[in-house]
Amino acid sequence: LLGPNGCGKSILLSVLGRRMLPFPENIDVYHVTHEVEPSEKSALTCVLEVDEIRVQLEAEADKLSHEMAEAEGDEVDELADALAAVYEHLDELDAATAEVR
Repeated sequence: LLGPNGCGKSILLSVLGRRMLPFPENIDVYHVTHEVEPSEKSALTCVLEVDEIRVQLEAEADKLSHEMAEAEGDEVDELADALAAVYEHLDELDAATAEVR
């Protein structure tokens, strides 16, 4: 979205993000209100990192997977149950399609 300063770009995006105008419900709108410091990250990566719950759950899944690889006996079962719960929550968030959305 391009335009001169003060023409209303940010206001339009804010209004759409809050669904203050009619907007199809099947389209997700995320309005990132803070500026991002310049980095080598892509715009998509920066947007995906804003979803803190998904990021936290994915980190927890990685941690549990590594712990399972070194666990033995009943500990494996406990970790597997915890990992299944994390994956279930990720499925509820539709995390697998976050990048394409």
